[in-house]
Amino acid sequence: MENSFLYNTSRSVYPGEYVPLFKESDLNEKIKHLPIKIDTLPMNITELPDSYHIEVAAPGVKRKNLLVNSYGDILSISVIHDNREPGNQGNFQLHEFNFVSINRKIKLPDNADPLFINSEYKEGTLHLHISKSNHPVKNINTSIATY
Repeated sequence: MENSFLYNTSRSVYPGEYVPLFKESDLNEKIKHLPIKIDTLPMNITELPDSYHIEVAAPGVKRKNLLVNSYGDILSISVIHDNREPGNQGNFQLHEFNFVSINRKIKLPDNADPLFINSEYKEGTLHLHISKSNHPVKNINTSIATY
C-alpha cells in the first residue's frame, strides 16, 4: 500500500501491537484541507418502471427525528436535532455535532403520486418509494410516516 506522503514504510505491524502506518502530523494536516462541510442531505434518485426510489444518507439519526412531508409537488425531508438531551458536557477539543436541522426539498415529477409514499429508515439510510400514476395527480399536502 503506497500512499504518497502519508505512508511510513519504516514502521512494521506485528500481531499484538498497534503501530500506525501514517504519521499523525501529516494526516492531521491533510484532513484540515478536506471539504467536510455538510449543509444538505446527500441522496440518490432512481426511476423504476412503476415508481421512484429515493435514498437519503442520514447516518446516526433517530427515526423520530426524521420528518417527511409533501406540499403539492414538493417533497420535503428534514432532520431535526434536539440538543436539549443531557450528555457529557466535558471539555471538548472539537465539537461538530451541534447542528439544529437539515432540510432537503425535491420537486416531484408530474406522474409521482405523493399519496402513496412508503418511507423506511434503516442502517443510516432513509428509503422512499413513490408510486407512479397513469393520470394527473392532484397536488395535496400530506405527512409521511417513516418506519
